[in-house]
Amino acid sequence: MNDSDRIAKLLVQSGAYTDLESPVILASGQLGIYYINTEKLLRDNGAWKEALKDPSSPFLSEKLIAHSIKQAKEVPEFNQVIDILAGRIEEIYPEYRTELSFISGGETRDWIFSGPVANMLGLPHFSIYKQKKGEPHEINIVTHDGIEVSGLNENLYGRGVHVVDLITEGSSIYDNKSGVETGWVPALRARGADIGDLLAVVSRAQGGEARLAQQRVHIDSFVTIDDAFLETHSTNPRRALAYQTNPQQWSEEYLKEHGALDFVDAFNPEGGNIDRANKFLHRFRKTLTLTGDIHLLEEQVKRKYGVSLD
Repeated sequence: MNDSDRIAKLLVQSGAYTDLESPVILASGQLGIYYINTEKLLRDNGAWKEALKDPSSPFLSEKLIAHSIKQAKEVPEFNQVIDILAGRIEEIYPEYRTELSFISGGETRDWIFSGPVANMLGLPHFSIYKQKKGEPHEINIVTHDGIEVSGLNENLYGRGVHVVDLITEGSSIYDNKSGVETGWVPALRARGADIGDLLAVVSRAQGGEARLAQQRVHIDSFVTIDDAFLETHSTNPRRALAYQTNPQQWSEEYLKEHGALDFVDAFNPEGGNIDRANKFLHRFRKTLTLTGDIHLLEEQVKRKYGVSLD
C-alpha cells in the first residue's frame, strides 16, 4: 500500500471523509456534499478546539501545535500521517537541514499538520495568521523548543515548504482580487522567503493546483478526491461523481430546485460562518436572482437576524 492509499484509508476510518445528506457551504462559498475534516485524523474527539482556549499562552499556534505533537506521540495513525508528510520533504530535499530554513502553515487547521512536521524535521515553524483588514499578515515563529515568538515580522530569508490540511480552489493560499495579492504565499514572499513547494494532505481537485502553478508553486497532494476515490469510498457514488464533474453547475441546479432557505443560519452575523455566507452570496447571487429566491433569502435573514444581505 502506497502513502496515498494509507492516508485515504485513515481518512475514511477516522471519519475525516463523510458523505452528507444535504449540501453545506464550504469555505470557498461553494456548496459541498461531503465533508473533509482532516482534523479528525488527530483522533482526539475535538479536543484540538479546547487546546485553542488554553490560557497558558497568548498564541494560538503554539497551543495547537503542542497539542498536535502530543497526539502524534500518542496516536500511531496520526503519527503515520505526519511521518509520511515529513518523509516526502526529505525526498524532495535530501539535505533539508541545510537546504530548508522553515516549515510554514496557515491559521488554523494547517498547523495541526505543519507544526508536527516541523518538529519531526527539527526546523522552525512559521505560523501565518489570518490577515486583519488594512494590516499585513502576522507571521510568528515557533522555535525548536515549542515556544512561539511574536513580533518577527521583518524579512524572513531562506527557503521553506508550506503544509496545508486541504486545498480546494487555493484562494487562501494565493488570491489577486482587484490587483491586490493576498494569501499565505504572498505573505511569505513579501518578507523575502523563498516558497515554491506545498504539501497538501487532501486536494478536492477544484482548481487550486492550476491557480498556484501560475505562481510557481508546486503542489504535492497525498489524497485527491477524484472519481477513483469517490467510487471506492462514497456511500452515494452516483451523486458524488455528478457533483465532482462540475461542482458549480451541480450547485446551481440544486439551488434552482431547492432554493437557499436551508442556508439562512450561515448568515448569522454573530456566527462563525459569515465569511462563507458572503462568498456563497457572491458566487450564487445571479442564480438566486434569476429564480427569485434571493428575495426569500433576504426576507428570512432580515426576519431572523435583523440584517440585510447587503
